[in-house]
Amino acid sequence: MSDAGTHVHHVVVGDPTHGVARLALQLSAGLPRTVVAALAGPDDARRAAALLPGPEDAPALHLHVNDDLLGPTPAATLGALAAGRRVAVTLHDVPQPGEGDARVARRVAVYRELAAAADLVVVCSEHERAGMRRAGSDADAVLPLPIDARLVPAAPQADATVGVLGWIHPGKGHAAVADALATLDRPATLVALGGVARGHEGLDDELADRCARQGVGWRCTGYLHDMEQLRGASRVAVPVCPHRHVSASGSMGSWLSAGRRPLVVDGGYAREVAERNPGAIALVDDLAAALGRALHDPASTVLSPGTRVGPTTPGAAAAQAALLHGWARPTGASA
Repeated sequence: MSDAGTHVHHVVVGDPTHGVARLALQLSAGLPRTVVAALAGPDDARRAAALLPGPEDAPALHLHVNDDLLGPTPAATLGALAAGRRVAVTLHDVPQPGEGDARVARRVAVYRELAAAADLVVVCSEHERAGMRRAGSDADAVLPLPIDARLVPAAPQADATVGVLGWIHPGKGHAAVADALATLDRPATLVALGGVARGHEGLDDELADRCARQGVGWRCTGYLHDMEQLRGASRVAVPVCPHRHVSASGSMGSWLSAGRRPLVVDGGYAREVAERNPGAIALVDDLAAALGRALHDPASTVLSPGTRVGPTTPGAAAAQAALLHGWARPTGASA
């Protein structure tokens, strides 16, 4: 399968620090690709298309996208970028019922249109595939997010810190952690290992005020590069993924990369990860009780040496390449 990348050209859309673009860069390393800024609409897409190899050299395109990366008319933007070529999309942040009716209705329409505009639709979890089906669409394949365990050694500190990893945005779960910590019989500090997501400026100040009112400590690191983030994740006393309605989560894998066994609020995607990686995460329903236990025993949040997780980044990249190779290969061509 040495020619796996020759049929498909990868278009990496958005700021390289954005989780979706970072994943796209990871999985397309060494393959033909073009990196473009987030596309505000079809005009941007046509300008981006001019940067791509011609259709004879790149008859098929692949993009990792969500509803924020292609402007207010994502399907039209995708069509303008493809310019008649076949296009595969890996969709991220598939709408979940817990987001609220109005938001879900708006986003469902976008994802349904994107799926209809693409020739191949991929998602990163069975949970997301179920979300696409609820939207009246479907996915052709599921390729799980990569997990590379223990890139740095776990070294939890006895400082009563509880970490939430990744961009700060509404619904990420910081507020729920602050509220849970406020009920405990010991002081604790909530550490946000990441910066504020675009469009939500000021949310860190709101969280700081919320913590202060409840006697909970607060610290926000701001944006961290990969290894800085992993080192910070390795040192907090307790790692937690509090986002109940997540569709697929890179931050869960990042905790494992930091050698941690995070507390993860129970949900469909969390159960899927737990089933695929036995012993790697601790599913919790009562967040406050689980945080209290973990603060008294931070060692319980260290990933056991014998716990295996995956797929690794090379494994995930190979799975993506194989899928795209089979899809893009001309009918009747030999493998």
